[in-house]
This record gives sequence, C-alpha cells and structure tokens, in this order.
Amino acid sequence: MILANRVILIKEQNMNKHTLRALMVFSLYVSMICLPSFTYGAETLYLTLDESVDYAMKHNRTIRAYAQKGEGAQYKMQESVGSFLPQISASFNFTHMDAAPAMEIPAGMLGPMSPAMSLTTSQQEQRAVKGTVQQNLFTWGRIVNSYKQSRLGYEIAGIELEKAKLQLKVEVIRSFYGVILAQEVIRASEDAVKNAETHLENTKRNLAAGIASDFDVLRAEVQLANIKPQAIKVKNSLRLALFQFKNLLGIAEGIPVELAGKMKYDPGTYNLKEGINKVLLNRLELKQMKIQKEMSKTGIELASSGNKPSLSFLYSYSLANGQTSNKDEWKDSWNAMLNLNIPVFDGNITSSKVKQAESQLKELNIAEADLIQNIRLELEQIYYELKENEEIFTSQEKNVSQAQRAQELAEARYKEGLATNADVTDAQQAFLQARVNMLQALYNYTVAQAKWVKAVGGQ
Repeated sequence: MILANRVILIKEQNMNKHTLRALMVFSLYVSMICLPSFTYGAETLYLTLDESVDYAMKHNRTIRAYAQKGEGAQYKMQESVGSFLPQISASFNFTHMDAAPAMEIPAGMLGPMSPAMSLTTSQQEQRAVKGTVQQNLFTWGRIVNSYKQSRLGYEIAGIELEKAKLQLKVEVIRSFYGVILAQEVIRASEDAVKNAETHLENTKRNLAAGIASDFDVLRAEVQLANIKPQAIKVKNSLRLALFQFKNLLGIAEGIPVELAGKMKYDPGTYNLKEGINKVLLNRLELKQMKIQKEMSKTGIELASSGNKPSLSFLYSYSLANGQTSNKDEWKDSWNAMLNLNIPVFDGNITSSKVKQAESQLKELNIAEADLIQNIRLELEQIYYELKENEEIFTSQEKNVSQAQRAQELAEARYKEGLATNADVTDAQQAFLQARVNMLQALYNYTVAQAKWVKAVGGQ
C-alpha cells in the first residue's frame, strides 16, 4: 500500500511539471530580455500606452542619436551650399625689419665729384591690407553633384530616424504589454495558490471526517509547495519587465512606474496581398534604397567630372604702407585673374572611380531585389503569426471557462467524497495552464499587430 501511494505521488508530481514548466519558461523569457535597476522613493510616473510611446520618442537614447545624426547631415548639406558662393578672405601683414632697406650709391656714380651715399627705399616698418574674392564659374557639375549627394544624405538621415521611431514603437508596445502580461500571470498564479490552499483545507476536513487519508493531505501539501516558488518567480519577472520598460523609454533610475492599461482582444482584418501592395508603396527601407541608388548615380557623374576642365575667377585688392621713402604714403593695387584648368592625364584615376561608382550602383540593384524579397517574407511571417495566435487565443479563451468549471466541479465532488485528490489537482493544473496559454497568445497577437503596422510602413 505504501509503495502504491509513492507511485501515485510521483505520478502526480510529474503531471505538475507541465504547468510549472510553463511558468518557469515565462519567467526565464522575461528575465533574459530585462535589465536590472533600482528605485528610491521618487514620485510615481503613471503611463498609458500612448503616453509611453510619446515619452520614448522624446527620451529614448537611440532616437536621440539618430536625431543628432540627422542634424549633422543637415550641416553637411549647408557646407556643400557654400561651394556655390564666392570665397572672400582678408589679411593684414605687419613687418618690422632690423634696419630700413637702403640702396648704396658709390662715389662718382652720379658724377665725377659725387660722393658715396645711401638712399632709403622703404620704411623699417611696413603694413599691408589685402582682400581676395574667388568664385568658381564652371566645374563640370562637381559642385552641383556634391550638393545633390549631401541633400540625398540628409533625406536618408530623416528616413533612418523614422525607421527607428517605427521600430521603437513596436518595442514599446512589446515591453508595455510584457509588463501587463506579467501582472496577469501573477494573478493567475496567485489564484492557483489560493485554490491549492483551499484544497488543502478541504483535504484536512475530509481527513477529519474519515473520507481522506494522510497521503491525500501529503499530496495536497506537495501541490501547494510546488506552486508557491513559481508564483514568487513570476513576481520577479514583473520586476525585471518594469526595469526593461524603463530602460527602453529612457526613464531615469529611481523613478517608479505604474502602467495604466490591460490586454484586450481587438481583432483586425489582415489581407496578405493588400499588405504587400502597401509595403511596396510605403516601406521606408525601399524609399531609402531608391535614394541610395540616386546617390550612386550622382556619384558616377561626380566621378566622371574628375578629369574635366574647370574655370574660376580671382580678384584681389591690396593697400600697403611703408614701402616707399615716404612713411605716410599708402599705395593700393589690384589684380584680376581667370584660371582655366584643363587636366591632360590623371593616371586613369577618374576612369577607375567611375567604374567603382558603377559597380556600387549594380550592387544596390541586387540589394534592392533581395530587400523586396525579404520584406515580402517578413510580412508573410507576421501574417501567419497573427493567424496562429488568433486561433490559439480564441480556442484557449473557451478552454479557460471550461477548465474553470471543471475545477469547481472537481472541488465540489471532492467535498462529497465523489472525486479523488488527483482529480482536483489535475483540474487546477489544467485551469492554470489554460489561463497562461490564453494570456501568452493574446500578448503574441497584440505584438504581432504592432509588427504588422510597422512592416507595411506605419500605415
């Protein structure tokens, strides 16, 4: 009899493993994606989902970095505009010599009786002011194409920022509902603990009434002892989920957060063919690829102008003092110059650069075809992920109510001595498992909806 009881107890513990394993996997999953932090009694920050997204857009470090990158691209474009404008410079020179320059005239140079003499030609101190204006008149498209490339680079920086925002929104939704999911699983595990405690009390009463054995009490105690540690682990997973959420939004350490919201089933209509059409129209990656190809074409034109003629104009005006024997005299001068530069031979550097740019354009054409294929595949995966989790949720939603009813019936029958201890524990496990499965499917469906919106270009 003792051996049989041990076999039953071992069998029941093995059955418990399925439910406990589900809770352990959930706890491990949340722990792996979370970062630790600490809070110190600051004022609580209450956030809805929309407020969480807005907060992240303002404070997330990745978004701020992309914004700075866009600002740098804007300044790069402004820099290229300067090549169209004249370059104006001014200079001032002051020279002090150890002695004033002089010209020595030997005796007899100016006549038979003329003495030797020294004539000062300029002053010991000299000053000069000079202004220069230089303007490119013709560069065979080098300046224009350089500006085009910088402008396209600025557009790409803007697209990269929008891509980062779309991805961040998905991550915020994932993290926000990850916290909500942890809270719901905690409620389910706490209910499971209460049910196990109630069953233990019923078993003890049945023992006192003579319709249960000491072994039944032992099994009820084991069931309760197995559930409690898992409930504690799920609570820890909630703490880690909140830490990860705060880190994603850029919330300062020490600020406690509470989320206002709950997961709810909000089914949508998703058409794969229409989704692919939206992707081809709205996907930011494809828009970025188009701009990159345009940049590459501009790069070919820019490279081909490397051995072409260029024409520039230079004008300078100077005003100098101290260069004559009269120290108060200022003399001015000016000059204008047209400079035509005609490259004759550059060692095939230009042709090599053109071939490099053409090769880059061919590479982008291949990458574009690959990108379109990958985007189609991504959308198909999200589509079937939506369908899968929708079916799981609807089936588990019905299963939860049935499992709850089965648990209540098992408890009632056990009180009357019409059901065994194993019947009750099995019903409790089935109810908990159904609740966890339903919550996980609802979470996966909600995240997949956000991924679908992002995949079709945010529309």
